[in-house]
Amino acid sequence: MDQDELRLFIQRKVAAGELPCERHPATWLGHGSGRRCDACGRPVGPADYEAECDIRGGPTLRFHRDCFFVWDDICRTLTG
Repeated sequence: MDQDELRLFIQRKVAAGELPCERHPATWLGHGSGRRCDACGRPVGPADYEAECDIRGGPTLRFHRDCFFVWDDICRTLTG
């Protein structure tokens, strides 16, 4: 999926409430664990970079690096 498609896909998930859009006080970046990306749904393999975000009072979200940056940008735009 290209960047425009990814952005639209993530925007729809946020709008539908399927992906939270809250401030995340902690984010880690490392090698993928094989777990599913909360944005695109594909596994984040060991050759990929995985971002983990702790949401206050919520779950730990996991993303591909590119998915994280798109999601974070969308959230910053929506929450100011």
